[in-house]
Amino acid sequence: GWSSTCAALGMPDYLGCALKGTDPAIVPAITFVLAWLCSLGTGTSWGTMAVMFPISIPLAINLSRDEGIEDGSDEGLNILYTTAAAVLGGSVWGDHSSLSNY
Repeated sequence: GWSSTCAALGMPDYLGCALKGTDPAIVPAITFVLAWLCSLGTGTSWGTMAVMFPISIPLAINLSRDEGIEDGSDEGLNILYTTAAAVLGGSVWGDHSSLSNY
């Protein structure tokens, strides 16, 4: 599936290197906008979630680790949970506002 394709291509690792030094606290906001745009264009929230989760969650974890945020810490979990919520919220909002659903 898509998750194994992303892993085989090394997408989260590539984005982690490309965005190295980026504050992990902005990942949820960027994820929300990208999920919204993807879902708005495709008209499917489920498809957007399938694309965004395997990319955004490892990215948030890797950027947090690069900044010295420990796994399981309050700050790390906050970034992780808000990134997951951003995928869900952006995907559903884009799906509901997409003209292809009418």
